[in-house]
Amino acid sequence: MLCFSKSIQSSALALLTGLVLAATPLSSADASDLQKSLKVTDAVIKLSDIFTDTGKHGETVIMEAPAPGNKMQLSSYELVRLAAKYDLEWDRPAYLKRVYLHREGTPFTLEDVKVLIAEQAQENGLPSNIAIKIFGRKNGLFLPSDYSVQDIELGSFDLNSRQDRFTAKLLIPTGTNEPTEIRITGTIDEVRLVPMFNRVITPGEVITKADISWVEYPAKRINRNALLSGSQILGYTVRRALSPGKPLLQNDLRKPVAVKKGSILQMTYKAGNLTLSVQGRALEDGGIGETIRIMNPVSKKTIFAEIINSGQARIAVTAPIVLAAR
Repeated sequence: MLCFSKSIQSSALALLTGLVLAATPLSSADASDLQKSLKVTDAVIKLSDIFTDTGKHGETVIMEAPAPGNKMQLSSYELVRLAAKYDLEWDRPAYLKRVYLHREGTPFTLEDVKVLIAEQAQENGLPSNIAIKIFGRKNGLFLPSDYSVQDIELGSFDLNSRQDRFTAKLLIPTGTNEPTEIRITGTIDEVRLVPMFNRVITPGEVITKADISWVEYPAKRINRNALLSGSQILGYTVRRALSPGKPLLQNDLRKPVAVKKGSILQMTYKAGNLTLSVQGRALEDGGIGETIRIMNPVSKKTIFAEIINSGQARIAVTAPIVLAAR
């Protein structure tokens, strides 16, 4: 009798438990909640971008998304209204006043569109070796997440009469049929690679390849006396200390001093089978290959001669012969 009573009690308890569970409201697993990360990548916001467990309404578009890289505010009132409209089981936490929804994007700068400007400039007849400067700064520029700088287009492009200034309208994709328009202006300069020192060079130092950097420089600002090839620079020295970052001029450099002022050297004159030589005193410093003034100590006459080495100089055939006293 005791075993029978316990069996009846167990059955009754199981039945009661089933009734209680059946009457229990939806568990927290079935109720909606706010998404942990309120971020979107598209141009529109769907219900499932804000709430979890949205059922058949998850793909419903409820509003436009902010511009790429921007965010928008949703008040607790708007959230309650949305939950009620789509029959979501969501209880607003007492502390919740507002949430922010962020649209992700790909950042870019105006520097990134210089390639686009350069291509358009070349289509207008400008050379390929140009430098572009865009006036002003625009911060916080973003493209939709699945777009790149190559998707930016030019709505317009205009050059001035001298073709050194431009005005352009950029069409920035937004993920919709309506791009954002940005107007930019700037300059276009033809450039050439110009050798410049990358450190301070002092007189007496022989210039090597390691001392030179090739830098883009506006062609219209290059002096007609500028040095534009390595052969005009390597192996030379400076007449005075020169700072880096400036174009070099012919008068800036000289051959390293091989003959110092006051030195005695042998001057040679050749004309056909005739060869004459005499000693002379250098009246100025000179490097190999340079022509300096040399005085005949006997006649006190001065003549110009090309330095061959530290002890010899060669008088040009066209130079007047003033080698010895008459």
